[in-house]
Amino acid sequence: MRAGFTNWGYILLTLYFASIVAYSLKYPATQEAAPAPAGWQQALWLHFEVAGMSAIFIDVVVWGILWPESGFWSGFFQVQMINVHFVNMVMVFIEMSMNRIPVCKQHYFAVIAYTALYLLRQNICV
Repeated sequence: MRAGFTNWGYILLTLYFASIVAYSLKYPATQEAAPAPAGWQQALWLHFEVAGMSAIFIDVVVWGILWPESGFWSGFFQVQMINVHFVNMVMVFIEMSMNRIPVCKQHYFAVIAYTALYLLRQNICV
């Protein structure tokens, strides 16, 4: 499975956006609304950091290393490749600019754990 980490990252990002829509529907932003439970906010915060950093990492590797090494092969300019390796990063940057979720250095352990889990799964399934 060549694109395994890409698929995991894309699914994780899709689940984040689905979760944030569910959160927004359950706790709409009104002036008089009670604050949402902290557990939801913390879970979404951590989920965003893992999904967002994974998307950025994957896109930097694809466009910074794999694309130039392929000789700038035109196969990279397919709708699916652009969607999975460019649009997702744009969506992460839009999300970062439109919400107040800070990036916390202490949460990098989650990104590393996610990557380690993927590598462990790959080694077990080979």
